[in-house]
Amino acid sequence: MKFRYYYNLYFSKSLERPTIKEEILCELEDGKLNKNLYILVLANNPKNNLEFFKVSYLQQEVYENQSFFVVGFAKNYEEAKELVLKITEDVVTYTGGTNIREYFDL
Repeated sequence: MKFRYYYNLYFSKSLERPTIKEEILCELEDGKLNKNLYILVLANNPKNNLEFFKVSYLQQEVYENQSFFVVGFAKNYEEAKELVLKITEDVVTYTGGTNIREYFDL
């Protein structure tokens, strides 16, 4: 599994603290991340924008050879939904449009 990361990752409110980015990225790369955490990624299907799921899903064999462009992390399902809304609002604010992939320079 390969990960690329948005340079300015999004974190849900309950995960906001100074060292969280380094902690989460190190744990994810080592495979030791809290399995209940949600990861937000650009969808592999170019017709879709974002998707999110529990980090524990990454242990499934189907993800073994996949690459992900990670845009954020949330503590739970509700916060993941809120983070998608925040990202969408930022895209509209900064680009004047709704092209999420363009916002992330892809």
